[in-house]
Amino acid sequence: MLAAFLSDENEAGTFEFLQTVAGELIDGFDDLADLTDGGDSLTEGLTALDEGLTALYQGAKELADGAGELAAAGDLLEEGMDLLTEGAEELAEGVELLDEEGIQELADLAGEDLEELLDRVQALQTADAGYDNFSGLSSGWTGSVRFIIETAEIS
Repeated sequence: MLAAFLSDENEAGTFEFLQTVAGELIDGFDDLADLTDGGDSLTEGLTALDEGLTALYQGAKELADGAGELAAAGDLLEEGMDLLTEGAEELAEGVELLDEEGIQELADLAGEDLEELLDRVQALQTADAGYDNFSGLSSGWTGSVRFIIETAEIS
């Protein structure tokens, strides 16, 4: 069929055919240029995707490392809490023992005399808080008093 268009008899048709083919070739080259631009955009997009996936991988790896550290710290925290619980239980037992063997025995030995002595000490403390001078203070002034008592050596 191409031979028929190229014959001398169909010279006008051949020229038109060649013009049509040339136009289609030019359109094809334009389409090829668009395809090349699209390929460049695709390449840029794939490069960005690769960089994003690399960053995602690094982030996931750091997250996994952090989770491992957190788990290890959680184990240490659990051990510490166990030790704290044991220590608190020992302290509670010691306070109970001190109360039973120390404070209660002292209270039994002193009885009501100790209560009277404590009442007198509290009364002295209350009186001491209000005693702030020997001879009076002017309005707006403050003062304080200290007593020094010298006693014999306790042996």
